Amino acid sequence: MPLGTRIFLGTAAVVVVVLGASLLITKHRADETADAASSRAVRSTAASIGDALASRSETLRRLTEALVQVPAYVSRIEESLRTGDSGSFLAIEPMLAERLAVEVANKAEEAEQRGVSPVLVCSAQLRAAVRRLTRTMAPRLPVLSYAELGPQLQLETIGVVNLAHATV
Repeated sequence: MPLGTRIFLGTAAVVVVVLGASLLITKHRADETADAASSRAVRSTAASIGDALASRSETLRRLTEALVQVPAYVSRIEESLRTGDSGSFLAIEPMLAERLAVEVANKAEEAEQRGVSPVLVCSAQLRAAVRRLTRTMAPRLPVLSYAELGPQLQLETIGVVNLAHATV
């Protein structure tokens, strides 16, 4: 084989070996970097999920505390909820409906006199019917459902409507 061909083949072999080694080293470093980035992303995601679950747990704990304070007659009021052509309404005695509206208005007025902006919070099913019932006696009082409250909000109970001796 001529000398020029041997030099060419030798040089080509050296170039192939050097390029192959360079590619292997680059691949190894890229794999290490990708593994490290994946591990960081997984740890970050796990931390974010942990924080979100802790926040949600705290929100549920506060909501549970608020729900524990709800009087027993609320479930009876929910059972009296009916739907008609003009929307939902509470099928309760007129005297009880008036007492409920007056009690809500009184609690709202007491809160406003203390400089607090009250909001009546109830279940999503009751929201429209309760708003319809209270809008005459407490027109400025917003009525919201628990579902409409964001998890970042903290509920502070400033009053509980008390109809404990009433029958629904």
